Order: sequence, then structure tokens, then C-alpha cells
Amino acid sequence: MEQRIYGGHKKELSLGMVGYKFMGMAQFHAYRDAPFFFDLEVKQIRQAICGRNEKGVKEAARKFGWISYETDWNVLIARERTLILI
Repeated sequence: MEQRIYGGHKKELSLGMVGYKFMGMAQFHAYRDAPFFFDLEVKQIRQAICGRNEKGVKEAARKFGWISYETDWNVLIARERTLILI
């Protein structure tokens, strides 16, 4: 029988998300909830969220636990630490 150790070290996966309104939040919830349904081999890091309206995207970043935000998607995809865009 395989023994499972919880709280072990997992590879980190930095996420970047474009959009924070309806579709962006639908995608966010899917990624956020995935560990409840699947045994993921990575730890998700909410690196940056992107939106055109600085006030709105700043509030979304604060509310949903993103480390930072951008208002230009070109800047987001040029980041070294962002590995996956949703």
C-alpha cells in the first residue's frame, strides 16, 4: 500500500491570468478548485492578473490573492516568472 505524505514539497507553477470579470473569474475558479478534485503534482502560484482598468484589476488581485497585476498583457507574457497563462 502506498503511503502518502501531505504537505510535501511540490514543484511551483506560476500562473498569469488575462481578464478578471466573468470569463476570467470562471477560469480562475477552475484553476483554484482543481486541487480539490485532482491530485496535482504542482503547487499553483497566482503570480499576476491582467486587465485594462487599473482600479478594477488591482481590486481583483487583492480580493482573489494574486501577487501582482498588470494593465498590459504584453508586459504579463514577457515576465520571466509567469509560466502559464489562463
